[in-house]
Amino acid sequence: MLVLPTLKRFKKGYTLLELLVAIGLIGILSLVGIASYKRFNERQVVSRAAEEIRSYLRLAADKAANNEKDCRLCGGSDNDCQTFISGEDKVLAGWYVDLASLEIYGRCGEGGDQVEFGRQSIQTTGVDVAWEGANPIQFFPLNGGTNLTDPLLITIGHSSSFSFTLVVDPSGQISEQE
Repeated sequence: MLVLPTLKRFKKGYTLLELLVAIGLIGILSLVGIASYKRFNERQVVSRAAEEIRSYLRLAADKAANNEKDCRLCGGSDNDCQTFISGEDKVLAGWYVDLASLEIYGRCGEGGDQVEFGRQSIQTTGVDVAWEGANPIQFFPLNGGTNLTDPLLITIGHSSSFSFTLVVDPSGQISEQE
């Protein structure tokens, strides 16, 4: 009698069902990862914009506190504004932060004889800036506070639900609201 050797069947691949399950799991994990990255990226954009606005608010407050002005426009015969010409010099009115145009600038003089100088733009791409109250914010010279009567809330947000709130109080202190 002739005995034939038995052949063992080896599985040489994956079934269609196994491949579909693996591809489906990879797709679900990718979608979750992409959505999380998008939320993270939006938070970063809003945080960067809030930090930029806070930085310019502090810059305007510091310039006002130091009585910084443009001597060529406001008076003073030297670069440090140390030598004043009586009757010709303009007193620093303050430094301003305009939230509508997102700019800061200084102003010297009184009434209709005011001169603006040092205008700088605040770069906040892709975010919305909202506030209720005085605009522009005026920081008075020599630590004189602001033109605000109540704390001003500045909300920086994105189309998503994430937002960041800065608070400027009448004394000129700038903080973030939790």
